[in-house]
Amino acid sequence: MVVGNARRSCDVHRTRPDQFPTIGGASVGTAIATAVSPRPLRPPGTRTMTARQITARKSRSADRRSDLLLTSRLIRAATVLGRVAAQVHKREHRLSAPEFSVLVILGSADGETVTSSHIVEATEMDKTKVSRAVSALDERGWLHRTRATADRRFEYLALTVEGSRVYAELMPKVEKAESNVLALLTVEERDGLERGLDGLDRAFGQ
Repeated sequence: MVVGNARRSCDVHRTRPDQFPTIGGASVGTAIATAVSPRPLRPPGTRTMTARQITARKSRSADRRSDLLLTSRLIRAATVLGRVAAQVHKREHRLSAPEFSVLVILGSADGETVTSSHIVEATEMDKTKVSRAVSALDERGWLHRTRATADRRFEYLALTVEGSRVYAELMPKVEKAESNVLALLTVEERDGLERGLDGLDRAFGQ
């Protein structure tokens, strides 16, 4: 019996991995060989990057970003931050980006009426987008629309009580989400960002 067991043991060791039974389509022998392999299996032709190579690659990526036009970099930053804000206002009230922008403009007006033309100028949005956003907020009962008596083409907009409540409830959540992103910057970087944006606002106003 001992000799028979030893012979069967030798037969197992002579069996190639592809002759083992399979489990879920994978050879048991292959699984064993992988488990006991002293190093992770890599596809042919691949090589491990050193720390210096990784740093060099990151540096090249940063250089490519700095070579982009300022316009491209600002659009990229605004897009990313816009997505951060959208995660909040879409989750809370299913607002589109134009609807949220109109809500912010009206909410920051402190009860004063605002025209659609002012919103277009403040947001740089297309007139059609502003008009659709205003209509959507009106349907929700979040704003008042009053036609101007001198020129019926113009109308004055203001938040309703419900619209003001939504604005007051939503803004702290959006600001917190933005603060989480800005917290990744140093104090000097945040101050520089504020000064740069103020400078752009001043330049655009001239």
